[in-house]
Amino acid sequence: MADITWSFAGRVALVSGGASGIGRAAAAGWIAAGARVAVFDQSAERLEETAGALGRGALATVAGDVSDPDDCERAVAETLARFGRLDILLNSAGTGAMGRVWDLEPLVWDRVLAVNLRGTFLLTRAASRWMVEQKRPGRIVNIASTNATVPTAGHSPYCASKAGVVALTQVAALELAPHRVTVNAIAPGPVDTNLTAPLFAMPGAREEFLRHVPLGRMGRAEDIAQAILFLSSEAAEWVTGQCFYVDGGQSLVALPPYIDLVERLLGGKL
Repeated sequence: MADITWSFAGRVALVSGGASGIGRAAAAGWIAAGARVAVFDQSAERLEETAGALGRGALATVAGDVSDPDDCERAVAETLARFGRLDILLNSAGTGAMGRVWDLEPLVWDRVLAVNLRGTFLLTRAASRWMVEQKRPGRIVNIASTNATVPTAGHSPYCASKAGVVALTQVAALELAPHRVTVNAIAPGPVDTNLTAPLFAMPGAREEFLRHVPLGRMGRAEDIAQAILFLSSEAAEWVTGQCFYVDGGQSLVALPPYIDLVERLLGGKL
């Protein structure tokens, strides 16, 4: 990651989905800049590995499910118990599923919405309550997607959930502005993470996606983390309710229908 030019000394961040991908990259950036971070993730194994990699002195781990309101309340409570304050929330837990609307099982739809949208709401609800009570400036950053506004066939639950995240971001920004808490979203393009790994591992998939990225490479988790660090810094105190596209220019061009691409690569229908 490039050198951080701002300081987060004394700040405390809570990150959902923070044991891998974008969330972990942001946690590493904050710790390098002097913050203390609580990582909230459903995988105890990934949490243990993250704690070993980032160091336990400035890191707390909380195991739980973002779609469970009790787990979200507990994540905030454990962050406060360990560090005594909460200044920054990053909602980066996410999941996806592929299928045409007439083939999708309701349970599949429900799970994607539960993690991506319900989870963002629940953790924002729990954290913002404390941010307001603390009477200090706060920062909330939500991970949306270019698919919030640039849909692609076969991805309806993911696209719908991320569009909901953008709308939630805007409403929360209005409601929290009087309390000096900013709320923004980031819309990543194709980024190498554990969520996208199965797709990009398919022969020819990476090359096909790169055809639609003007800057000519896949995103890295650190690319998104840099934008997160800006939005959570003092430099962004007059920015709220916005969705920042960090996508290598992908949103400027037409996206391939994901499901058609996958079926072509697999040589048959899903």
